[in-house]
Amino acid sequence: MRAVGVPAVLAAVVIGAFGAGPAHAAEKHHVVYEVWGNGGSASLVYFDGSNTLKDSAEVRMPAKVEVDNDSADPSYEITAQTNGKGEISCRITVDGVVKDTQTAGGDATVVSCSAV
Repeated sequence: MRAVGVPAVLAAVVIGAFGAGPAHAAEKHHVVYEVWGNGGSASLVYFDGSNTLKDSAEVRMPAKVEVDNDSADPSYEITAQTNGKGEISCRITVDGVVKDTQTAGGDATVVSCSAV
């Protein structure tokens, strides 16, 4: 059996951990954020197509926001708060696949959906 030197082992570990080829280009993903409930309106905070937080106050429910995300490390998240009492739900769909759905209820209720 042939002995392997430390540089060869270290190179194998580094290549295994970080990959040997060039970084892949970011893919574009179509993201649909949805919020609905019986509270009438809601305030929304969500990640747009470049992973920047956006907010919308006093949006009538049901609400739908669509973005195309082409970030190399995309984040999908929406948080909504009712502007009254009631139940509120959110959903995130990425490329036609539902990634998260949540529901909450009460006074000035907050609900959050997220996916990676």
